[in-house]
Amino acid sequence: LEELLRMGKRVMVCAPSNKAVQVIAERFFLVCPQAPMIFAGVEERLPEDSPLQVVFIHAWAQQLQDDLALLSESVWALLKQSN
Repeated sequence: LEELLRMGKRVMVCAPSNKAVQVIAERFFLVCPQAPMIFAGVEERLPEDSPLQVVFIHAWAQQLQDDLALLSESVWALLKQSN
């Protein structure tokens, strides 16, 4: 996986169980934390202390939603000041 990352390739990991994918993803993430990664799965099955929490698609989407809300509030505040 590291070599494919260096080559700029994309990889999708599949395995017979969610746990197997989680183990592979956690090991890779710990070795290459800078790698662009999204982890998808059942939210309730990912432990709270998993390093994958930061790349879990539900957490990523929530963070994006929060960031957009903050940006929207800032834009509205600027517009009100200009009036």
